[in-house]
Amino acid sequence: MNNKLLKTISALVIFSFLTVACSGEKEFNPPNKTAISSGSAANVPAGDTAIKTLKYSDKMAKVWSPKAILMSIEGINLSNTGITKLNFANSKWIYRYLAPEKKGNNSYTIMFDGSGKVVWAETSDISKIENNIANFSLDSSKAMDIANKNGLPTGIYYSMIVENVGKGMQWIVGCKPNEKSEKYEIKKIDAISGNVIE
Repeated sequence: MNNKLLKTISALVIFSFLTVACSGEKEFNPPNKTAISSGSAANVPAGDTAIKTLKYSDKMAKVWSPKAILMSIEGINLSNTGITKLNFANSKWIYRYLAPEKKGNNSYTIMFDGSGKVVWAETSDISKIENNIANFSLDSSKAMDIANKNGLPTGIYYSMIVENVGKGMQWIVGCKPNEKSEKYEIKKIDAISGNVIE
């Protein structure tokens, strides 16, 4: 892995710790196996929302396993409108799938950068079967808009994750107010109704 990718994974781990604090769930540890595919993915638009990019991720996942189930979506270094930054290599959407029928390497993670390229696609093995997000409907741009209108400060390093914590699917949207800040400010948004979760 190159330095940029390592920095991206580090940022993902940091944001995962943030979601643990909010949800009480075990953090997602990025798989560390050798990448099984990379490079450009045909017809993936640059700088797009979570749901618009999802259809391309789904195609890859269904090749890996026709029964693949979407478990989580994470975005890092996003714009304050909830999309990847156009042609920005460190702006990412990360999709994680589970194939319960597989005995090993039952998890598949796909990462797209801001240019629409697949920069990381790996399998790993997980023992914990989590709640899936297959039926979420609120796109990242809408979730970010709701968060911005409900007190999320203007800041930097916008990140977000949609997951099912057992009480329903939710977006956790966060940013750092400034470079000196040691913590993320966050808002939690219901991933179907769009209601703010207190």
